Amino acid sequence: MLLRNIFIFFFLSHFAHATAQPAAFRTFLSGFKKCTQINMTSFGERTISDSVLIDNDMYARFLPPIQDDCLCGQDDVFWQKGSYMERGGFITIMLKRHCQDYKDGNSQYFIENDVTDYMLVTYSRDGKILDFKTVGHDGRAYFTRIVPSGQAPNFLVEQGSLDDCTSILRYQDLTYTVRTYEYNVSPDGKIKERTTGTAQKETIKNPENDRTPIRFEEFMSYFKKWDNPYVNDSLFIPSPPYADLPFPECFSLIPDTLDCGCWPRDLQWTPCRYIESKEGYFFFVVKSCMTPHRAPSPYADYMVLEFCKDGTFREASNVFHITDDMDIKDLSSALTLRLKSSLDSVIIEEIYRKLIYKKEDLFKPEMLRTFPDSITQRH
Repeated sequence: MLLRNIFIFFFLSHFAHATAQPAAFRTFLSGFKKCTQINMTSFGERTISDSVLIDNDMYARFLPPIQDDCLCGQDDVFWQKGSYMERGGFITIMLKRHCQDYKDGNSQYFIENDVTDYMLVTYSRDGKILDFKTVGHDGRAYFTRIVPSGQAPNFLVEQGSLDDCTSILRYQDLTYTVRTYEYNVSPDGKIKERTTGTAQKETIKNPENDRTPIRFEEFMSYFKKWDNPYVNDSLFIPSPPYADLPFPECFSLIPDTLDCGCWPRDLQWTPCRYIESKEGYFFFVVKSCMTPHRAPSPYADYMVLEFCKDGTFREASNVFHITDDMDIKDLSSALTLRLKSSLDSVIIEEIYRKLIYKKEDLFKPEMLRTFPDSITQRH
């Protein structure tokens, strides 16, 4: 009698599970759009909203497992609904897997290395996964193009992979290696992949390079003129509206070789003050890098950029270099001291000369004490 009851219990449990699986799969399927061919839009909308996201916990049994060779971590993934197609005795579903920390080695270039995988999954009518495959990647270093091919559900994928990720960080045009794959699904639901043709190179122009180079007058407008008869750290205090210098537009005036520890796109140039002399201009700017690729920690350089009267760049002087791991209790005093002690700098000396020539009252003894002795003695 006891054995009979145990048998009935397991039979009913199995029957309940068997009937619940198709019902849950139909609920899962109801969030997808029905389609007749496979293209880019079949895998989901470009805009991600809560309504198109899949509940990972509720529908885990219907989602492809994260395998050992997958570049996505289990905890770094979320799924997006796409479309489905019914063919014969199985169902094909197209969806996206968004990976928030893609393990392709490009994290050294991007703070957020987000990549989207285009996933193709086949199911039996009751929701059992028959096969699945990643058919494309999309991200800062990838692009995917998907078009129908012949009879559905066959389709072609052009997969582009960026040759050099540093080209993004250098404002350069982007060159990709593009490979073409053909996918089809067999009558038993197995996904077949075939490479077609040979790899091709494709260069996509960086639209930022089409921006109009900045004019010198416009460049000057980012700085506030300094007319005070002294030199201190206030030369490196930015003025409203606190807008950074625009790049790559400013590369028409500032060489891109002034920093080798940070990629150009990761640099932030903060304009501060400028001083006009008889021969040219001196611009005070703070160049900072939060994600250096060579330096061990974030840093900032307090620089003076010298230009001729016609706007031609002459030279740059790095007055002060500071890193995150430096313990400087009074940066203002340290910066002022560095400015006043830079006697070997032609730039700083020229600034003193300009100020002395401009202000006759600077020859008063109490004012001359603000200048280095070697300069006041000569004037």
